[in-house]
Amino acid sequence: MPSTRPDFSGDPAAQAIYDYLAPHSQGAGPLPGGRLERAAAIAEREGLDLAADIRRLPSRRPAPDRPRRQDHGWILQALQAAEPRYRGGRHRGGRRARAVAAAWALLGLGRSEWARWTQAVGLWEPARAEACLRAGLTVDSLEVVVDGRQIRRRLRGGESPDAVIARAAATGVDLGRRSR
Repeated sequence: MPSTRPDFSGDPAAQAIYDYLAPHSQGAGPLPGGRLERAAAIAEREGLDLAADIRRLPSRRPAPDRPRRQDHGWILQALQAAEPRYRGGRHRGGRRARAVAAAWALLGLGRSEWARWTQAVGLWEPARAEACLRAGLTVDSLEVVVDGRQIRRRLRGGESPDAVIARAAATGVDLGRRSR
């Protein structure tokens, strides 16, 4: 039976990576120890301190005021409280409310920042807030007046964030944008 193992004889590093990541054939059996032990042995052989590298990684925990991406229950409650048809318990959640709450949660805003964004772009408009954030607009910049109208009013009127930014640049107004 011919071997299905690729030949990396010209590149020993590629061969080692393949051997490590490839599923083991039926007769070969796994290498001694688990992947963690093998990784530790490789690190020791190469003189690497993996523990020090891991300690330097930034924490992936959200800030206390920021929701986890899947934590949108409080947003859903706020949406339901604001929408008359959800009062009285007839509609427990509603598809649209759940979808909008999930979209807001994906932005990772804290409660106070979320409240300011909803006042600026609308409670049911997470896509508008996301477009503003992608364009580098801050919630504070939405109160800036450009050509006689606040930016938030321009956005609610249908102007895109990029059009508002271009209008502000043309008139020399500084929006204090975040870099993209």
